[in-house]
Amino acid sequence: MHRTLRTWGALLLTLLLVAACAAPVAPAAPAAPGDAAAAPTQVGGQLLVVETGGYYSADPFVTPWFTTIHSSLYDALVTTDPERKFVPHLAESFSFSEDGLTVTFTLRQDVVFHDGTPFNAAAAKWNFDRYFNPEAGAQVGRNLMRQVASVEAPDEYTLVFNLLNPYAPILSDLFIIYMVSPTAYEELGRDNFGMSPVGTGKFRVVEVVPDSHVTMVRNEAYTWAPAFAGNPGPVPAEGLRVNYLTDEAVIYSALETGELNIVPSVPAQYLPAAEANPEINLAQGIAATVTYLGMNWGKAPFNEEAVRLAISYAIDREEIVLAGFDGVAYALPGPLSPSIAGYDPALEAYGWEKSNNVELARQLLTDAGYRAGADGILVRDGTPLAFNLVYPDSAALRRVAETIQSQLADIGIRVEVSPLEAAAIADLTNRCEQEAFLRSFGYPDATILAHIKGANIGSGNRLCMNSAEYDELMTIADSTMDPAARQEAINAVARWLIDHRPLIPLYAPINNAGYRIEVVGLEFDVAGNPLYFNAGIGY
Repeated sequence: MHRTLRTWGALLLTLLLVAACAAPVAPAAPAAPGDAAAAPTQVGGQLLVVETGGYYSADPFVTPWFTTIHSSLYDALVTTDPERKFVPHLAESFSFSEDGLTVTFTLRQDVVFHDGTPFNAAAAKWNFDRYFNPEAGAQVGRNLMRQVASVEAPDEYTLVFNLLNPYAPILSDLFIIYMVSPTAYEELGRDNFGMSPVGTGKFRVVEVVPDSHVTMVRNEAYTWAPAFAGNPGPVPAEGLRVNYLTDEAVIYSALETGELNIVPSVPAQYLPAAEANPEINLAQGIAATVTYLGMNWGKAPFNEEAVRLAISYAIDREEIVLAGFDGVAYALPGPLSPSIAGYDPALEAYGWEKSNNVELARQLLTDAGYRAGADGILVRDGTPLAFNLVYPDSAALRRVAETIQSQLADIGIRVEVSPLEAAAIADLTNRCEQEAFLRSFGYPDATILAHIKGANIGSGNRLCMNSAEYDELMTIADSTMDPAARQEAINAVARWLIDHRPLIPLYAPINNAGYRIEVVGLEFDVAGNPLYFNAGIGY
């Protein structure tokens, strides 16, 4: 079964990559009911989007993850084009020194923050100084901080990074380091900035209601969209409202009625209805995201490799995909999605070799000294093999958690499943107080795996793993500048994670973005992420 789905996923990725070689194509203008020739005479309106992962903060120095609100309110020095390749954004250009130790960015000279203050090298340096200051508590920038000797602003529109060692993924780190207005941040302070955020993005904030919605309006001064957008000026949409919802039935109903006009990922059970609905369009892509079962490396029973390996062998990812998403996800035995740079199909095949073997799972636990108790749960030295699994509170992840619970019960492991808010799980794992958890990571580059280096415990290393061997492999991968050699180094990292299983990859979501026919100009990258530079409501 899994071979069929993996073959389909590889074919889909190939088709998506071929399609991405051309510039993104806007969907055709919607026709009015009964009039196939009709087309909108103007584009504007408010885009109504849903987020299901929960709200944390609009302040990029505070939030542990980034969502639509951050990419709408803020820009970074670089971004990714529809093929997920890095291109300049707030930077006009960038260059690497021959020894790989200096990266120079020439900044655009036409960018202003929402408060009217200029974006320049001094403003950029202020941002990086704050991201790199441990006392600021930023969740991003920590890994890059360890690579940087200094950040300099030699003139008004030049920013220079002096590195301690060659660092191949610097652009992927900069991709999510968003620039905020230093003036606004210093006036509002950390406690208030998240409610009145000020960036350079294509939208400006109007209202932030945590856990409910964030309302934004078009930034009329915006003239610095990346070149691939084809539209350097203000976006067509007059506004963007992000609504926080988790109930799948409510989300799909809102798309049908027009209370939402964009759903970045239609729940799998509603795909047939969406496909049959003439008022809904769909766009598909394999997300650059990995959902995984994480385990606390420092707590029993997960501090024992035999237990981690047994759990991995016992988990049937195809059954999880079927239960959670009606089969509409990419079952994944390795740590990288096909849409993440550094993915290698050969390592995915290696991951499958180390998966789906329930008998081996049982043997590993028997060899580790576990024996079945009266209730069928394995026991060693009077202690049952049991743990608590927390997961972000959503219907799909509840089904995933309950499937894992059932699969592990079959080999004698008792699992209690507990829903928690995503923010609560982030806090719990940063304090290393969890046992096991479900979570996702998403990034365009394999350097995302550097977050589980020992130095990041408490700030992104949610496995609480401390392995000098792993850290060295990851350091080699990140400091290897030659692309072919770097791929080999990334493969060594992936192989180590498969061999030792500190986390168990489960699947990469397949994004089936749904949007109503009145939405025009909406484009997508190869991973199925919406691009809003040319989007609006057609009239």
